[in-house]
Amino acid sequence: MDTLQVLRKYRKYILIILILFVGYYLLFARKVTCEDKVCFEQKMENCAGAKFYYYENSGAVTLYKVENNPFGTNYCVVNVKMLQPGEISEQYKEIFTNAEMRCRIPIINLVKPTLASIGQNIDYCHGTLKEAMYKAMINSLYKLMARDIGTVITEVNRKLGLE
Repeated sequence: MDTLQVLRKYRKYILIILILFVGYYLLFARKVTCEDKVCFEQKMENCAGAKFYYYENSGAVTLYKVENNPFGTNYCVVNVKMLQPGEISEQYKEIFTNAEMRCRIPIINLVKPTLASIGQNIDYCHGTLKEAMYKAMINSLYKLMARDIGTVITEVNRKLGLE
């Protein structure tokens, strides 16, 4: 049997496989690249595949991706990756660069979604970016407490007459 005969014999199967690949691409893999926040937020509201590069004034670049939700599950998957952290201390630059988080946000929480609504739903996220944000917050709180504890002790001593 030559190649042409083999192709004719199995063309139904080849066509079915081709249709499955095209269907998979249309339902799951295809993502629109949005040029602005409005486009991305509309795609996020419908949980339609999209990606958006957000450039902040500080020089930070963040990539947001929404995965397609063709079966209408009750959550929307949003991936966030900090490509470039911008103007922050060297201590944090390393942990924020290329840090990622994956969020499975309930659809009900995305009635009028914005980029900020991802941060408001951080309980539904996991990954190195979330850990880095928590670490930065804890370190900032620790520094504030350490700075202010001296003032508190002085005031307590003054009230107690120990000064």
